Amino acid sequence: MKSLKIIATGGGTGGHIIPTLSVINKLKELADTEILYVGSVTGMEANIVPDNGITFRGIHCGKLRRYFSLENFTDMFKVCAGFFQSLNIIRSFRPDVIFTKGGYVTVPVGLAGGILGIPVIAHESDTVIGLSNKILLRFLKGISLGFPEDNYPAEVQKKGKYTGSPINPAVMKIAFTEKSEGVKHFGLAPAIPVLFVTGGSQGARAINNAIKGILPALLPSVQVLHQSGELDYPSLCEMQETLPENLKKNYKLFSFITDDMPLALQSADLVLTRGGANTLSELMVLKKPSLIIPLPKAANNHQMKNARVIEQHGAGIIIEQSLMTEDLLLNTIKGLITDREKLKNMSDKAASLAKPDAAELIAKTILSVA
Repeated sequence: MKSLKIIATGGGTGGHIIPTLSVINKLKELADTEILYVGSVTGMEANIVPDNGITFRGIHCGKLRRYFSLENFTDMFKVCAGFFQSLNIIRSFRPDVIFTKGGYVTVPVGLAGGILGIPVIAHESDTVIGLSNKILLRFLKGISLGFPEDNYPAEVQKKGKYTGSPINPAVMKIAFTEKSEGVKHFGLAPAIPVLFVTGGSQGARAINNAIKGILPALLPSVQVLHQSGELDYPSLCEMQETLPENLKKNYKLFSFITDDMPLALQSADLVLTRGGANTLSELMVLKKPSLIIPLPKAANNHQMKNARVIEQHGAGIIIEQSLMTEDLLLNTIKGLITDREKLKNMSDKAASLAKPDAAELIAKTILSVA
């Protein structure tokens, strides 16, 4: 029996590439497959994918903007070039199925595959369908969804299946370990509750400023593990030096946490975060209660819509950034983190939404149409 040939595509950010690699690894476990990854010649994937031992072909692609820009005209030619490159690659490789994870590069690949009659399976992490998937929707054989189906429009539900989003394999490794491992790793006290604050790898100024203002009132009873991002890190370091000695030990500040991020999440009793789909998916799998302050300028307000799903299921609480005050943030954190029964209930609700086998579910969907 011949190997199944699969083209995978997705790029531009680690949020597209890393989950795609997780799905590829599952495909290799489940079936005899030959995988070709098609990505942007200038994207992160051009380096990351070959480093993971996967055959890579690069194409040109242009950014799809919802606003006027002179670059829209030049990028239109790049999209056209990428489309014809994709046609040639698909005709040469002759895949049984194409998997698209998102990013601008998926549009020419998905369109070329659809026109050539190749089944296309997509994945959407957010509750709001991204522009790439909107364009491809009519050509899709199916679409795996990061949130339950009833959070999507009817035309998406017809082709959609709730699989969850593939999460960082490093997170999966510690998903069933004890909170104490993270606590020990960061030198935290086991008996004092832990708040982990993260605005993403770049930080979030509004969150950082609010945390800075409430730390003196928070630290006597709560340990704060804080990923601030590089921009606000110097000013937070200065503030940290002004704290009384007995409170300094309760504040662990980092500009950026890389390999230790899974342990940081695991150490927390409560996570204060933005509403990115990948982070929320990790919190579900780790059964972590969340306090969510969505990014107001996120495209199509998708972070707020993601967060609402979490809140409606009882796994998190939203504070809108425009309504956030230091008093509101302080009272909400203290009210949650001191209520063990409430945190346990939120943890159980997060677990009920979790799809720890998301990569496998997506891989099986791909194989079912190959």
